[in-house]
Amino acid sequence: MTDEAIVDSYFILLLVNTNSENIKRKECNLL
Repeated sequence: MTDEAIVDSYFILLLVNTNSENIKRKECNLL
């Protein structure tokens, strides 16, 4: 893997993590 590919996958993981955290917070707010 090139450095760029590693960085891209890292940012994708960050985006997925922040999205799941936001969804959890929204669910908590609904409750």
